[in-house]
Amino acid sequence: MSTVAHTEDPFTPSLTDLGTALAAGNARYSSSPVEALQPHGTTSLKRLERKLSHTFSNLQDIQVGGRSIVHSATGLIFTDVSFGKASYLVGCDTVPGYLLQPDRPVEVTSGTCLFGSNSFAGYTGSAAVPLTEPLSLHNLHSPIASLSIDERLHVYEAETIARLGSFINNLTSQFHAPVTVYFHEPVPEYELYGIDLYARGLLNQELLGTYLDVVRRRGPLIKNLMHAQLRVSHATLRFVSPMAWVDELNLSRLPACDIPAAVNSAGSQQDALWSALLASRPCQKLTDLNYLSYIYAYFSQAQRAHDIGAQHIFVENPDETKIYANAEQLQDAVGIGLEPACGFYVHPQVVVSRTAFDLDDHVLYDCQNGTDPRNIEIALRAYSTDAAQALLQYAHGIPENTQTASGQNRTPETV
Repeated sequence: MSTVAHTEDPFTPSLTDLGTALAAGNARYSSSPVEALQPHGTTSLKRLERKLSHTFSNLQDIQVGGRSIVHSATGLIFTDVSFGKASYLVGCDTVPGYLLQPDRPVEVTSGTCLFGSNSFAGYTGSAAVPLTEPLSLHNLHSPIASLSIDERLHVYEAETIARLGSFINNLTSQFHAPVTVYFHEPVPEYELYGIDLYARGLLNQELLGTYLDVVRRRGPLIKNLMHAQLRVSHATLRFVSPMAWVDELNLSRLPACDIPAAVNSAGSQQDALWSALLASRPCQKLTDLNYLSYIYAYFSQAQRAHDIGAQHIFVENPDETKIYANAEQLQDAVGIGLEPACGFYVHPQVVVSRTAFDLDDHVLYDCQNGTDPRNIEIALRAYSTDAAQALLQYAHGIPENTQTASGQNRTPETV
């Protein structure tokens, strides 16, 4: 095992302020161009503004309208939702929404991915493959000889926590009843990326052990950073993963060929919801379970909100609209309804201009040099809260070494 510090090229920003990119006509999100809309300029925008205005009409000091944008490839529209000086571009997509009541309990569903695509790479000879990017993993057929690991905070993680955390803070401060935020922490899901490679004979046991160690250290870090964001006194933050049962299987001790059957069998025995999901969407690959995990979270939290008479709210990244869309199709199969629910997809205030591995998705997860604190500083300029500044200080405090949850110093390394 060798440890080699990364050397970085002279800094060129990989991010651009959204307003600047819109003015230049080169704003993109995922694979879609992003365009500015004139106030009240389209029927769809007017419909979104009416929907949000109705949703918030019982709450105080929330303004709807101002800046508006559209993802031209998908038609997804976002408009300003302002809490005093804090303003967010928010879309609802197909989530129906309803009139929120300040005196009823609230259950919030949210979450984040881990790392970024350039945090974790595997080398098959001279070719590097991002090991947390599902499509790249599905298309991988050559064994991985070494790992390149950069455990520094990634711009995707920092910006997502700052943006979703501050939006949740501002929104839930409007309620007088108890608020519970269920934040999806997908550590077992990310473990399964490595276990899937091991089961397919593409990752040896030693490298799998390294991979799992790094993933398991990420959970406590994300928990600590998210806890620092949530400042509403009557809100409770709970971290959840519907796949926590994976850790109990000790899969790395099984023969690789037995792992897929063991995971599918264990999943179908967890509870009625897992059984129904797996019966409706059989998983041909281990990593297919990861996506079902997100759908499971939506259904389980919808059921919990219904059982206690709470209002159910989704607060997500714009690229997660597909989770609700897929869950909608499975309501009859699992016997749980998603409605009533409000969905708020909160748009980043920056766009990615340069991607790692020449990936086509212009999302923060795929930002080139995403662990460079200077890119994180650009991304966090839109958020002036103390908690956002703490994220920035954390990123700048570890320019070369990453302080892990276990207290060990680890440099970016090649294994």
